[in-house]
Amino acid sequence: MTHARWEVETVRRNDIVVGVDGSAASWDALHWAVRQAYRWHADLHVVFVDTATGPPTQRSPDSRLTQMVTDARRLEPSVRIYGHSVSGGVAAALREASTRSRMLVLGNRGTGGFGRLTLGATGQQVATHATVPVVIVRGRQASEESPIVVGVDGSAGSEAALASALDEARLRGCGVIAVFAYGRPEHPWLSWHGGTDAGALHTCAYTALETAVAPWQDKFPWVGIESVATAEQPLPVLLDLSSHAQLVVVGAHGHDDSAGLIGAVPLKLMHRAHCPVMIVR
Repeated sequence: MTHARWEVETVRRNDIVVGVDGSAASWDALHWAVRQAYRWHADLHVVFVDTATGPPTQRSPDSRLTQMVTDARRLEPSVRIYGHSVSGGVAAALREASTRSRMLVLGNRGTGGFGRLTLGATGQQVATHATVPVVIVRGRQASEESPIVVGVDGSAGSEAALASALDEARLRGCGVIAVFAYGRPEHPWLSWHGGTDAGALHTCAYTALETAVAPWQDKFPWVGIESVATAEQPLPVLLDLSSHAQLVVVGAHGHDDSAGLIGAVPLKLMHRAHCPVMIVR
């Protein structure tokens, strides 16, 4: 276990990295990451973020890291788990880890500065610049029979989200709900010029969604995929479905957010979803 400077070079491409700080939410993130490492037959790197700015706590960061790693190993002994500690340049360290790992996992909120890390400016920076999927573990932890929900809008990001969602469903043995919430007739994915005929517009949207899903259904024939097209806005639809899902998967940005590094929908899901959220690019 590394207690000083973390050598990011120890992380390999198939490894999973989870950022923790000893808070209740980071324990949730740790347990989720252990299960994910087990599914992927991956090593897990537990990165303890020492963000304390007040008086020293009774237990040192190293002792809390040791406890979390020990607990994780008991949870799933077959997973190789490594512990690391960082006290400066937290966002940079996690972003650097993301350049080498399969996935970066963070909790919903933490203690002291780590709350800002996961859901404030620094956390958004991590999710924005990470080069691998970032999972924000939040909300309830549903059973593995619950579906995975994926947002689809025809953008490159949603294509990557579809691939990740189907891969996760393959590992978990669950179904996928693919959602196209187009919100307006002039959505850039639609070639609709039929005025105000809502029924024909819906048919056009559903056909576009089915066309996008079909190649993935061929690649994952054993995964059940339900296609849902709706004229509602994406955020409320995905939030509603997240209350019954085990995971929501979205691209980092869609058509409307192509100028930025992370879109409004994934950003708000990070704060408000009822289950873990995976942001893919």
